[in-house]
Amino acid sequence: MNTLEIFNFDLNKVKSDLPKNVYATEILNIENNEVFKIAIQHNGYCPTICSDHDQSNFSEYLCNLQAYLIQAYFKTNKRKKPKSYSTLSEIVTNSRGELYHYAYSID
Repeated sequence: MNTLEIFNFDLNKVKSDLPKNVYATEILNIENNEVFKIAIQHNGYCPTICSDHDQSNFSEYLCNLQAYLIQAYFKTNKRKKPKSYSTLSEIVTNSRGELYHYAYSID
């Protein structure tokens, strides 16, 4: 299954049988209203979160992963990275194809 297929699921209903070890983000270029859907296989890092410290570490991991992914995406496609963008959604699945993390923006 292609990693971009993660965007075809209704993640409010489907919580399993998803592509395994996927990190996906959907970003909006604020300057021209262009949406980019980017997805990769990640290393399977889905920790058990038991404290604020664990949550903070995972949030930092996601932030760094997203920054790297966006940089690599635009470099690979020989496009200029947007100066201003907003994250519309962020999805992480684990090694069993279960939804591990799902965040999205609300208008």
